[in-house]
Amino acid sequence: MHLFCYEKKEEANGKAVVLHLYHYLRPEEKFEDVEELKCQIEEDIWEGKRHFLLTMESRRALLESETKKQKKN
Repeated sequence: MHLFCYEKKEEANGKAVVLHLYHYLRPEEKFEDVEELKCQIEEDIWEGKRHFLLTMESRRALLESETKKQKKN
């Protein structure tokens, strides 16, 4: 699990976290070595951020569209 909002581990120490699972990236895998695992973790982080940003952008666009419709009525 990666917490996008905490870039530094110290920021999260001692804090309660509420976890909502939004998107499943991939099944569990075994890796040949630590370097391969590190590369996959980086890819997973970028994919998670990309998905989150696209989801947020879609929600923002939908909200703007609904707001415009309400103003017309």
